[in-house]
Amino acid sequence: MPQAQSNQIAPPDYIPDVSIEDLKREPFNYRINIEDIIYCIDVLKLSHSQTADKLNCAKSNITQRLQAYGYQPGLLKQFKNNEADRYAIRRLRIAKHLTDEKLEKMSAYQLVGMDSMTLQQERLIRGESTSNISYLDVVKAQEVIESRLKSFENTYDVTPEMVQIGDNKSETG
Repeated sequence: MPQAQSNQIAPPDYIPDVSIEDLKREPFNYRINIEDIIYCIDVLKLSHSQTADKLNCAKSNITQRLQAYGYQPGLLKQFKNNEADRYAIRRLRIAKHLTDEKLEKMSAYQLVGMDSMTLQQERLIRGESTSNISYLDVVKAQEVIESRLKSFENTYDVTPEMVQIGDNKSETG
């Protein structure tokens, strides 16, 4: 179990989204969220037995649910590694179906909106910017802050040297 704990992302007191009463009613309970099972297997790196213990059900339930879902350990990581590419493929499909004829209809508007949303998600997953801030806006904001600080200093007769950083106390001079 030390291996599972070293890869553990969730806190050790993780509680699945299912009540103990529901789990006790049926030994092969299909009310356990598949997300909880996948979370235990792929994120917490638990075995089927450990997952069954954590979710308070039989090991065979875990195995049956994963088989019925068509899930293999590691699929989550593989999906996440290729997630941005999946959004790029969706954008390609949208762009391919965006014709002049569709631009004249409402569905073209929906396709453009979907393109925008998928582009934003793709860029977010790749760690690229999803919105851009003008450098001029940043400079202007800095000027406003400096102006307000100067106004505060003049109003209360405070200088930067009078402020002690770290303990929130100031000298009175």
